[in-house]
Amino acid sequence: MELTQELINTCNSFADLTRRLGKNPHNRITHRLRIELIERGIKFDHFTKNGVTPKLRKERVCPICSVPFTSEYNQEQVTCSYSCANTFFSRKENRQRNKKMSYKRICFENHGKKCIVCAEDRIVEVHHLDENHKNNNVKNLVPLCPTHHQYWHSRYRELIREKVEQFIKKL
Repeated sequence: MELTQELINTCNSFADLTRRLGKNPHNRITHRLRIELIERGIKFDHFTKNGVTPKLRKERVCPICSVPFTSEYNQEQVTCSYSCANTFFSRKENRQRNKKMSYKRICFENHGKKCIVCAEDRIVEVHHLDENHKNNNVKNLVPLCPTHHQYWHSRYRELIREKVEQFIKKL
């Protein structure tokens, strides 16, 4: 392969260039390539160390203490420190986990947290009638204790089928 400006423009580093030329990248070959490119007048300003493009650091202002900071670790960094992050995410309006209601919460708010078969209210699970866990429609969710939930998924389904069907009819 011939060393051309077009080939150089498609590479990110000397290691990338040596691989495209079919050679194993190491310091001696990289040094020779650098000298040859300089002699030919081919520009390689865009080459980065090890082919890794540096992340863009964004200047931000902390919403808690109003101190300007640069996000060093990731692009989504919101606050300047762990302390400010704890304060920021402890506020209810900033918690991301409250954006979407869970299927258990939907079921318990509409049907109550009580097994429909035995009225157990300490440990209650939620059964999806159509077995589709993405369908969190109120009519698809049934509160059952762990024992009766296991009954429904076993050969003992017939023992609780009548009560579950009565519950479904009431919806």
